Amino acid sequence: MNQDKSNKGTSLDLTWQQVQQELDNWNERTTNREEMFLQSSRHFIENVKHSQDNVKELVNQLSKEQHEWERMVREEFLTLTTWMHYFFPVQSYEEMNRVFNHLQKSDKVSVFTNCESLEQYMESIERFVELRRNRRNQFVASLKEMAKVIYESQRNIVQLITNQLKTVFFPLHSYIESSSAGNIIDKK
Repeated sequence: MNQDKSNKGTSLDLTWQQVQQELDNWNERTTNREEMFLQSSRHFIENVKHSQDNVKELVNQLSKEQHEWERMVREEFLTLTTWMHYFFPVQSYEEMNRVFNHLQKSDKVSVFTNCESLEQYMESIERFVELRRNRRNQFVASLKEMAKVIYESQRNIVQLITNQLKTVFFPLHSYIESSSAGNIIDKK
């Protein structure tokens, strides 16, 4: 924001400088949080890679428990809905079993055992953070441009009112300023 020397340090200037500083601080804090998020994601991926055997064992155990749980849920569901089948024959039990089998075959947890998937996961996180950072920087830049226009118009209004008030209340003020400026020039 271009400022002439007479307006430097006014409350309007200080307010707008503080607003811009707060905006820059917010942007910097958000960037720092994103960097910490990326570092923790990378650290997580590295830990998963280093303990791949433990992850595979954990996935196998979770898969077994998941299959057992799904089997029990299926049996309970079929037992509890048997009486409904006579009143609402919407789907046969064979179709329901096919859906259950399909869900059981889709292995949701195995994504963490594949290193390629981990790399793709990290790349997608990095792309997301980069996109978010670019959008935020565009937002901050457009906000600063808009604020600059508002600041300039407010500054012009304040100068106009100040000049009008000076001429009304202090008619000799312009004479005093010009004579003191002339004295300063003469003394040099």
